[in-house]
Amino acid sequence: YLLIKGDTVGGTMRNRVGALGEEKLIRALLSNMGVQGINYEYTEGAKTQHLWLPQPTNDTDVEKVIKALYWKNDKGPRILCFDTTIPLVGKNVDICLFEGNKVEYDKLNIRKHPEKGLMFGELKGGIDPAGADEHWKTGNTALGRIRQSFESKGYTVLTSFIGAAIANAMAVEIYEQLKNGILSNAANLTNTDQLNEYCAWILNI
Repeated sequence: YLLIKGDTVGGTMRNRVGALGEEKLIRALLSNMGVQGINYEYTEGAKTQHLWLPQPTNDTDVEKVIKALYWKNDKGPRILCFDTTIPLVGKNVDICLFEGNKVEYDKLNIRKHPEKGLMFGELKGGIDPAGADEHWKTGNTALGRIRQSFESKGYTVLTSFIGAAIANAMAVEIYEQLKNGILSNAANLTNTDQLNEYCAWILNI
């Protein structure tokens, strides 16, 4: 069966690993919202993108269905979308933070308004150290493309990287980019302290 399916199985597993990383990040975000007393609403995906659901009393496993989050901070309304194609970039972006309310979200049409973009991030959930450098190279290239695309239109956006496997060589590169202001933030998905700091940062942009 595996011989017949070829790399289809590998692709399915890679998709699932990515989904698990996203779910872990969302769960951490919801926990941080709880600690900060932030109320949120959410949408579940393409078929219900016009429906904003209230924060559930029992949010067990809600991270598995969330495709976008809405909340307010002292700077205004915020929309956080996951795994979304950004027209200006022409590619799919893992983490997309916009300045806007639920009306402006308009079934994901907010992504067509680059002036609303605040932060874009790459999330790599794979835990295999052997592939860590390749994940970083792919993510770093994507982030560079994002910055260049927005800057070409006169916009400046924040960028971030979050990965489950951080090798020493890539850690040095990430640190240099953070120090030089190229990357705005970065975190190890498996480090609770770093993950919580990253989530707190997103919630207060």
